[in-house]
Amino acid sequence: MSEPTQKYRDKDVVNILTKKIKNLADKTSETVRIMHVCGTHEHDLVKAGLRSLLPKNIDLIAGKKGKLGIISKTNFV
Repeated sequence: MSEPTQKYRDKDVVNILTKKIKNLADKTSETVRIMHVCGTHEHDLVKAGLRSLLPKNIDLIAGKKGKLGIISKTNFV
């Protein structure tokens, strides 16, 4: 495993990044929706338990595999 990937498995790094994400999420009362487009991303998110670390107002959306479709802005507002 490469060094850039390995550092994100470090608990201290994960805690720092989680706090930064929470601080950003706290600046809005809106739901923040983030779409990933790869099945491997979804697998890694679930395997690592990352969804449980995110604030309640952050919604991770699994998109279509491989290609990002055109999504209406109303889905994200």
